[in-house]
Order: sequence, then structure tokens, then C-alpha cells
Amino acid sequence: MADCAIKKEAGGGERLSGGTLLHQAMAVAAAADAYSARGPSNISALTLQFLLGRSLELALKAFLIHRNFTEARLSTFGHDLSELLGQATEHSFVLGSGTTEIDRKAVAALSSYYVAKLLEYPQTAGYQLVASGVLREILHRTIVAAFVEIWDEDPLRFNLRRSADRALGLCISDDACYELPHRPPRDDADATGTV
Repeated sequence: MADCAIKKEAGGGERLSGGTLLHQAMAVAAAADAYSARGPSNISALTLQFLLGRSLELALKAFLIHRNFTEARLSTFGHDLSELLGQATEHSFVLGSGTTEIDRKAVAALSSYYVAKLLEYPQTAGYQLVASGVLREILHRTIVAAFVEIWDEDPLRFNLRRSADRALGLCISDDACYELPHRPPRDDADATGTV
């Protein structure tokens, strides 16, 4: 895990490494797991979606920085999760079991609220949110894919380490309590629900 430090650029400036951002993504995922463990009636669905979105943003940016994107180039995408997923996909990023159209739709739905900061500063009721369990699974696959890419770790070895790394957000915590869609998603359906 040699990619963990802030790197010095040729001109003496500093830039973040993919490893640094991925550690942050994992920490925010662990925070989302801990928050969700309080149970649906004791948490804000919007806050949980914000945490999942922030972790997803950090994990995708970690992958892109590892693929030699500059911070200036990343800033052109802002916080647009769909654009970040698209850029990562164009640079050989694949979620653990493949990036599906349902994954893209779920990320796009989250991104629309995340970019507009409506998860942080709610304006209205009746948000069409993706089920948090669906987002956490996408986030899990994103973190795993970035982890394997950045640290070049064999997936078998990675799976053997999983139980020791649960607290780091590398895996979904056993006590996490994420909402699942009310109906199984079909190819022509999505996994949203109104909150």
C-alpha cells in the first residue's frame, strides 16, 4: 500500500494519491454503515444517501487519480457521480460483477440530488431515492474495484482479509441496516422509492 501518501509533484506542489482518497472513501463508507445501524426509524434517509454519495465520489476519484488524472481535470467533473463513473468506465473501471445499466441509473438518480446539494440542504419532501441497500452494494463493488486497482491485490487474498477490514469500510458492516427496494428490480425498472 505504497500509494497512501500525498505525492510531491515536480514543481514542489503536492497532490493527493489514489490511496489517500480511497482510505477516505472507506472511512466514509464505515461511517454510513455505523449510521445505518441505528435503524431506518432513527436516521435521516437523506443523510445516509449523502454519506453513500460522498464515499462513492471519493472512491471513483481515487481510481481516476491512480489512472493519472490531475486534480485540475477532476475538478471539471465536480461532484457529478454519473460523470465520474463514466470517466472511470472509459479508463477500464469495472464494478466487481460488471457495471450494469441499473447501476448507472442508480448512480444517476443519486447524482442528481448530490450535485444539487439537496441531500445536505433539503428543499422539498417526496424525493425519489434509490434504496440505500442498492447504493451500498454499488459502493462496495466500487471500493473493491478501486482497492484491487490501486494496491494491485489479488482478489482471493483480498477476500481473506475482509473480516479484519470490516471496520475500515472495505466491507459492509454486519450491523449495517440498509433499506432494499420493495420489489426486485427488472431490466426495465429501477430501484428507487419515494422518501
